[in-house]
Amino acid sequence: MELRTRGDVGGRPHSAGLGLVVTQAPVAARAFSIYEHRARTHHFDLRLMRGDSVALWAVASAMPGPGDVAQLAIRIDELPFTALGTLDAQSDRTRWDHGPMTVRSWREGEAAVVTLHGASGGGLGGMRTVSLLHVGSVGEDDDHWTIVALDTSS
Repeated sequence: MELRTRGDVGGRPHSAGLGLVVTQAPVAARAFSIYEHRARTHHFDLRLMRGDSVALWAVASAMPGPGDVAQLAIRIDELPFTALGTLDAQSDRTRWDHGPMTVRSWREGEAAVVTLHGASGGGLGGMRTVSLLHVGSVGEDDDHWTIVALDTSS
């Protein structure tokens, strides 16, 4: 099975030129959660739990599905795993989906390809493989990434 992107960033496929090795066999298994966050701007909190920390992105407007264009995702500083419960308890967030995660590729600070195995009845509607790509920073506080769903049909 070959994974192909449908989104594109700057005229190139989302994961082009990064040396990512996307395999059918899982590299590692972890967990994820996605919360709909109704803050100053509506967005989704994507939390990828690996090891003893949580990698967190604020995804603008919607979690991308197959065929959708790449979405902006702002990387938030990694949080200690113990902080997860405190964050989840906030009233302006609703759990949208959660479940196990298979890490296909992870290049810290550069890119990741993960398969999210959504819960029955969750917002993802089942399994979805996504690619996260670091595209630069604006100032000290904004760490810009894009997220796109990969086409896994071929």
